[in-house]
Amino acid sequence: MEAKTQNDHGAVTGEGVVRKEEAADVGVSSSITAGEECHERVIRKAEAIAVDHDALITSISSGNNTMRKSGAATVQQPDHMDTFREIAPLPPPVPLGRGDIRRPAATRPGAVAVGGDYDYMVDNPHARHSDPEATSSGSSGTANTNQPEQGVGNTGMARARLVNSSEFALQNADPVQEGDLRLLTSNPSSSKGNNETDGKEALKIILLIAIAGIIVLGLVLGLVGNKEEDAADSSAPITMAPTGVPSSAPTSYAATLGLPEYTVDKIMNDETSPQSRAYAWLMDDPNRETYPERKILQRFALATFYYSTGGPNWDINDNWMNHSLDECKDWFFRTETDGLDPTTRDDKIIITSPCDTSGNYQYLLMSGNNLAGRVPEEIGMLSGLLVFDYFKNDGLEGSTIPTEIGLLTNLLRLSADRNFHGGTVPTEIGMMTSLIEVYLGYNPFPSPIPSEIANIKSLQKLNLNRAGFTGTFPSELYTLTNMVEFFIHGLLDLEKATLEGIGQMTNLEALYCHNLPLHNTPIPTELGLATKLEKLNLWDTGLTGTVPSELANLRQLNTLDLDDNQLTGSLPDFLWELPFLGELLYDGNFFTGTLPSHTWKNLAVMEYLAFSDNLLSGTIPTEVGLLPSIQKLRFDRNTFTGAIPTEIGNLTTLEEVFFHGTYLEGNIPLEFEDLLFLETLTFSNTSLTGSIPAGICDSLVDIWFSCHTKFGITLPTCTAVEVEDFDCASSLLCGCSCAPCLAEETTGAFVFNMTFDP
Repeated sequence: MEAKTQNDHGAVTGEGVVRKEEAADVGVSSSITAGEECHERVIRKAEAIAVDHDALITSISSGNNTMRKSGAATVQQPDHMDTFREIAPLPPPVPLGRGDIRRPAATRPGAVAVGGDYDYMVDNPHARHSDPEATSSGSSGTANTNQPEQGVGNTGMARARLVNSSEFALQNADPVQEGDLRLLTSNPSSSKGNNETDGKEALKIILLIAIAGIIVLGLVLGLVGNKEEDAADSSAPITMAPTGVPSSAPTSYAATLGLPEYTVDKIMNDETSPQSRAYAWLMDDPNRETYPERKILQRFALATFYYSTGGPNWDINDNWMNHSLDECKDWFFRTETDGLDPTTRDDKIIITSPCDTSGNYQYLLMSGNNLAGRVPEEIGMLSGLLVFDYFKNDGLEGSTIPTEIGLLTNLLRLSADRNFHGGTVPTEIGMMTSLIEVYLGYNPFPSPIPSEIANIKSLQKLNLNRAGFTGTFPSELYTLTNMVEFFIHGLLDLEKATLEGIGQMTNLEALYCHNLPLHNTPIPTELGLATKLEKLNLWDTGLTGTVPSELANLRQLNTLDLDDNQLTGSLPDFLWELPFLGELLYDGNFFTGTLPSHTWKNLAVMEYLAFSDNLLSGTIPTEVGLLPSIQKLRFDRNTFTGAIPTEIGNLTTLEEVFFHGTYLEGNIPLEFEDLLFLETLTFSNTSLTGSIPAGICDSLVDIWFSCHTKFGITLPTCTAVEVEDFDCASSLLCGCSCAPCLAEETTGAFVFNMTFDP
């Protein structure tokens, strides 16, 4: 006989096993085979019920919340354990001897003895476990404890004996006595009991199907309920807060707009922040729901910029923050800006709207508009910006440029110079790869120049003038081969600077690097590769050595400023061959030799020529009169000798001429009276004699006769022609009335009125 199966709950399935007494009462006869088939069928049903029970418990647990939410009725789970408890465990097989096989009592035909005590072996399956209640309430028989006899099979079990036909020919069951009725509550053994059992099984299956249906319905209703709640949340009317920080409902609306986390945080936690004020303004806008999300975000970003930079106190803020007016048509904007093409510097862009045809804000022009505070992070939300000009706003002093400016990847020009920004230039500027022009000059950035600027390959103009940068100069900037104008002068706080690599900028037209600490380095010969250069300013950079001949390749050069360096050698003649040279400044070096006489005729466009403060000697060539366009001439502080050439009187465009600190002698040429535009004339510390021509006094503004005079400084008490620190006794010139020299002390200097002989 097969061993019984144990389910997950620890119960042994054995439903359908019939007690000996019950079989005798109803007169049921069966074979061993029939009993085993019935036994297996019942076991399968019991196992199926157990599996369904476990699955049901799991389903009910997982669907519990959904059933509560959907309002589904709670179904009481049938307790299958009651049924399992009524199926008593079976005892282990008991080995029997051959002599134990015997026919059961005559009054109980139809059973087969399998050895030992038949009554207990077949009729009391509970005896398999040591359950006191099971063993005490079983049949009258007890388990056979005899050892198996010799000759019994290896299995230790006796062979079953077939029951002959005469022994199971009874057709009707004997009447059941009341005392013999020991039916299990849930397992009746009669044929009627079998039908009832089948009915109960069907009822259980139907009940399980019904419970499963209820669970599925609860899940569906729960999902529908969640969707309805979500829909109710998104469609709920937004309460508009008139002032201060918006309520929690509008704040959740901020999240739906896709505002940056830092913006939402300020809206929620700081009611005085520009972001919170801008959001409150947005919520008050009666037209907000008619706008697309892009326009809502744009108006919010502009409102945040307004509140963050002191919009109410701007010089011009017409119509800003007016709900009923369009930011692309009616809010104040400038109608003109500089062109973005470096080849057409004088061109202007005429602006009829700050937005493009799709309504994207493109031109935010706020230079010199009394901005105060700081540029907010939300500037990065204006992703359509092409030009952001806000230079020359002192009220931004000490503020930093936000890192979010790197989000303006379409920006072509950034003008942030002369705002006295502090902090650092964000490295995110390297993300703005569409930039053509960047102006950061005159801001005290106590930090290194970000090398990430070298990532902006489209850059054509870069202005870092006097920006207070520290550290070393990033030579990576010289890889910007599209650079046209490069302004890096006045970076005095740099530890080290170099021009090495400048030859890569072959499109360069203007290089301004005066006051750049290039101490004790020569002029790089690779500058000769920048053949498009028009303006080269190397003033006061500490350069040494001679002027390299490679500069003769700069045929487009208009301005060359070599002032205040430590350059030596003679004046390079090849520079005088440059056809477009208009300004040539040699001041403050150690050049020696004489002035050339054969090259002046090539300087047809020369306007400013300066040789002052060198070691030059000899005379001033008469060919100086061949400069038809000259406006300024400086010969001062050299050892020139001889007379002033009268040919200078031919320079009708001359405005300033300096002879002081030389060994010039003789008279001032009368031809100077023809210099109708002459405003400045200096003779201090010379050996000139004679009289000052009376005809020049009407046009003169500054006239110097003392070695202590300072060009260009005028004092409030000065009238007409002014002479500073004039010493009548030391002058060899007549023309001033020395007798009435009445000193008037003003701001530490002596100022005298000048008179002229008629």
